Amino acid sequence: MGNPIKIVSYNVNGLRQRVSQFGSLSNLLNTFDADIICFQETKLRRQELSSDLVIADGYESFFSCTRTNDKGRTGYSGKVFDELLK
Repeated sequence: MGNPIKIVSYNVNGLRQRVSQFGSLSNLLNTFDADIICFQETKLRRQELSSDLVIADGYESFFSCTRTNDKGRTGYSGKVFDELLK
């Protein structure tokens, strides 16, 4: 059998704050030592996505932003998936 894959799921409750807390997205991702990292509750609208928040060397990123939720808040949830490139 091949090597196991490590997947981490993390409710960040605001990705900007987490990236700021660790100094960069790369630093945050590296703390998990995982192959796939899934962030929920990014609280980013599409126009707020910037490369420093969703792109890190050595990872492929996929993201989804919520336009509105049932309470009318834009960007309230949202997800980012980062996959380690090997």
